[in-house]
Amino acid sequence: MTFEPTDLEGELLDEQRLLALAELTRVCGVSIEQVRSMVSEGMLHPRGAVPEQWVFRGVEVIRVRRAVRLQRDLEPVSY
Repeated sequence: MTFEPTDLEGELLDEQRLLALAELTRVCGVSIEQVRSMVSEGMLHPRGAVPEQWVFRGVEVIRVRRAVRLQRDLEPVSY
């Protein structure tokens, strides 16, 4: 077995990095409605008064991805 190097691209997400609503949905693979729900439930705390102005800290990407994963893992399995 040979190892073929591949190019990886990434971005560090921390308290300083801000993402607009559209960018957050794209990065996390969620809908705007899912993000709105997370905001209304108090799980996310965007800056900005209305969704068009919302910006999120980079660390909230981790929170959204974790919530989506937990939701998926807790869904009933249909056979």
